[in-house]
Amino acid sequence: MIFATITALLAKLGLGQQAANRAAPYVFALSLLAAAATGFALWLHFHDAGVVERHLAAANNQTLGRTIKANEAAAAEQLADQKILSDLQRSYADALNNPPPGASPDPRKRLDCQRLLRAGYREADLPASCGYAGSGGTGTPPHP
Repeated sequence: MIFATITALLAKLGLGQQAANRAAPYVFALSLLAAAATGFALWLHFHDAGVVERHLAAANNQTLGRTIKANEAAAAEQLADQKILSDLQRSYADALNNPPPGASPDPRKRLDCQRLLRAGYREADLPASCGYAGSGGTGTPPHP
């Protein structure tokens, strides 16, 4: 049946009946081969697309995991920085608004004293105008 259809098509194309009968099996084999090659190419295309999608999903998940960790670390650092800034603001506000007894009436000097404390000077090494008990006033820098 299939060979008869192929033979009829070949005859319509201008091939003689005897030549069409001999060529029909070869045309059928070539058609099967072309169909198999097309099927393999389609399978390969969709298989590769799936592999690429899985690879991209894995890479995206890995990137997302790294991003989450980086965001958590940045949030922790930002929280620590905010605490440090809050402590600094509180100490400077206290230096301005609640100076220790005997501190200089000049707010700039009181802020300078607070900055010296933040830089590592001991209260005992601050000038007497800072108002801390036991002020030696030597002004020596801190020792590491």
